[in-house]
Amino acid sequence: MIFVVLRLAAALLLLLALGPQPAGYYDALHWVVFLVAAYGVYRTIQDRYVIWAWFLGITAFALNPFVRLPLDHSMWSAVYTGAAVIMVISILGTWRR
Repeated sequence: MIFVVLRLAAALLLLLALGPQPAGYYDALHWVVFLVAAYGVYRTIQDRYVIWAWFLGITAFALNPFVRLPLDHSMWSAVYTGAAVIMVISILGTWRR
């Protein structure tokens, strides 16, 4: 359940990044999303949801805080939107019944 909450929180932070925020917000955002996505890779591999491990791994790579991709604001908006969608849909894709 905690992993669900972490992904929802990351998705909310990503959507908030579409509006104007201070520079420090984006630094913190990249750390939070990177950590949630990296943990997601670990969890989805453990639970044998390999396709979600790939999606979350790509998300972790795109938003890693160590080496930033040189993108302009409109491209970052698309990345943030896509990452938020991945976070939310991965909840449905990995839901245990």
